[in-house]
Amino acid sequence: MKAFLQRIAVMTGICIMLSLAAVAQVTLGTNPTNINPNSILEMESTNKGMLLPRVSLGATNSPLPLGSFVAGMTVYNIATAGNGNTAVQPGIYYCDGIQWLRTVAAQGPGTAIQRIEYTATQGQLNFTTPSAITDINKIFLYRNGILINCTAAGANTITAEIACDANDNVKIVQQQ
Repeated sequence: MKAFLQRIAVMTGICIMLSLAAVAQVTLGTNPTNINPNSILEMESTNKGMLLPRVSLGATNSPLPLGSFVAGMTVYNIATAGNGNTAVQPGIYYCDGIQWLRTVAAQGPGTAIQRIEYTATQGQLNFTTPSAITDINKIFLYRNGILINCTAAGANTITAEIACDANDNVKIVQQQ
């Protein structure tokens, strides 16, 4: 009976520690007792940086080397690969759940990307782009996560090849 009670006490202690750890916040740095209440992880340093995972992406439309696209995933790509609109080059990429998007400094080399999302109405075909259309080949229209073709219908308007249903999620990704 004593051994049984000891096992119960040990299991209870482990459960309490795991439950406390599940809601814990973590600070890495010089002041681990002061954490922003809105963060789950806070890093502070006056002379260190954060090193992202370095991976070799093959194309913006392929999740590899990850198993699938995960919205919010951020990596540093070390490869130059792919061709055309799906090409990648070294730099920081994040995933929007559909593809890899390269982050670009406001003034520097690379491709600036703008996004806009809509909730479509029944039969909607026309959508406003984030900025003026300079090259229709740099505009990607997604309906419920599926890439569909579109044509330019004006300086800031595209027409989808398929009419939308009510409440369809429409994303427009425009490269500059």
